[in-house]
Amino acid sequence: MADHAVVHWLYSTIAPELLDAVMQPDDSALAVWTAVGALFTANHLSRAVYVDAEYHAVVQGEMSIMQYCTKLKLFADQLRDLGQPVTETRQVFHLLRGLGRQYHHAIPHITARVPLPTFLETRAFLMLEEHRAEQSARL
Repeated sequence: MADHAVVHWLYSTIAPELLDAVMQPDDSALAVWTAVGALFTANHLSRAVYVDAEYHAVVQGEMSIMQYCTKLKLFADQLRDLGQPVTETRQVFHLLRGLGRQYHHAIPHITARVPLPTFLETRAFLMLEEHRAEQSARL
């Protein structure tokens, strides 16, 4: 009876498109849960390839430092969730690689630090640089 209640709850809470894909006669809660899990983990390596390509294509362009770093962090989180984590050092390197020209002067200051600053420390430094540049432009 408890299994039937869980199956009913799963059926009533998942999206209709998913329900059509996983619903089978006489399903157990474990069978439904396993089927739903398989939908989300299927092809995770293929998805990681595409997410990684998008991640490496990101450049700052017209984005603010906060927008740029947030976008990079979202891709890094997606890759981690797909079983392909990006190391902290790689995140910093990638952030620096895609910076706009107006921040290229900051790269030697960041990379000269031993140990290399974290992604969040680098973001904070660059946000201060962005703020300084905005203040200078106003004057």
